[in-house]
Amino acid sequence: MKKSLIIATLVSGAAVLLLAASQTDVHNMESSAVGRTRTLNTAEVTYAATYKNLGFACNIARLGGHKDVKPTPDLAFLVDESLASGHYNGYHFTLRCPDDDVPADQVRVEAIPDDPGSGARAFCSELHGGGMAPTGGGVIWYAQDGKAETCWMNGIPLR
Repeated sequence: MKKSLIIATLVSGAAVLLLAASQTDVHNMESSAVGRTRTLNTAEVTYAATYKNLGFACNIARLGGHKDVKPTPDLAFLVDESLASGHYNGYHFTLRCPDDDVPADQVRVEAIPDDPGSGARAFCSELHGGGMAPTGGGVIWYAQDGKAETCWMNGIPLR
């Protein structure tokens, strides 16, 4: 009887530790995603100010580039290559311009968990202004269900 009680206690304790570790992983992923969303917002404002005739970059790869190459509108070198790939630390990042206007005067930044079942939140942000003075700057919303649609429709401002 004592042996089974000890085993049950150990199994229960291990389950609690695994749950705590999982929640810590999700929190770390989310913190990283929020930081990278802010990085993309800043990069977009810089891109729009630098390339006024184009406005915002509607493709995340345009914000990347290599140290040895001079920045251009196609490779502006405003974010590191890992973020410019669109995948970073368990999240998929995208930039979306709602129309084909040039200069692009609006861009949406999305950070969606790679694993929808992870319990991680989705994050989204929107900038306006393009080649003029960019605004709308930097409010980040989140959706508890990890979906971009929910973030845009019913997102809660991140505090």
